[in-house]
Amino acid sequence: MGYVWGSLWLAALLCADLYVCLRIVGTFGAMAGSAITGYIASFGPISGNRTLVFARYTMGYWPSRITVLFNIVVMGGYGLVDCLLAGQILSAVSPNGSLSIIVGTVIAAIISLVVTGFGIKLFHIYERYALIPQICMFFILVGVAGPRQVIHQHQYIIPTPTPI
Repeated sequence: MGYVWGSLWLAALLCADLYVCLRIVGTFGAMAGSAITGYIASFGPISGNRTLVFARYTMGYWPSRITVLFNIVVMGGYGLVDCLLAGQILSAVSPNGSLSIIVGTVIAAIISLVVTGFGIKLFHIYERYALIPQICMFFILVGVAGPRQVIHQHQYIIPTPTPI
């Protein structure tokens, strides 16, 4: 077994197997990114500034605007991906594919615009009462699927081998 794991590490280091290489590089990249984020977050108590204004404190007023611009672009990209995925999900759950992905994306974007326009307070009011139909649907699912569940598992007795 040691040889197999050793060959995997060697293959990852040489990038011979792309899948293994990506897993290991991704793992160490996530660890390095988390360590850098944690290290920068520890500057707040040392400098007396919050981490939010630390970029302006270290880089100055105008260079920190570049990082803000990059952050706006990244958050816009995340919002776009979220709206597209929500549109695909709405299209997938519509009966017989009657809702196209474009219409689903527009619906998701309008809902996001309403939440950002009217504030999160309106969304919390909705979430307070949205739990009731979700619980009802869960109970209906349990009632419909319950009789089809396997309750008793068959136990198989493995015979002991006899010596030759």
